[in-house]
Amino acid sequence: MKEGIVNFKHLDNAKSTYLKHLLYATKFNCISLLIFITGLIHSFLPFLFAYTPYKLAKYIVTETEKHLGRPEEEIK
Repeated sequence: MKEGIVNFKHLDNAKSTYLKHLLYATKFNCISLLIFITGLIHSFLPFLFAYTPYKLAKYIVTETEKHLGRPEEEIK
C-alpha cells in the first residue's frame, strides 16, 4: 500500500525513536549536501573530487540497508 506524505507510523515502521531518527536523518542529509557540493564542483572541474559523490552516495545506501534492510520492496 502506498502512503502519502504524512505517515504517523513511520517511526514504528523504521523501528526507531524520534531522537535516533533525527540524528540518523540529519547525518545523511548532511552527506547528501556534500554529494551535491562535490558533484557540482566536479561537473565544472572534473579533475577534482573524482568519484567522491559516487562513494558518498554508496555509503548512504550501504548504511541505510544495514539499518533498514532493503526497503524498496516495501515502497512499491
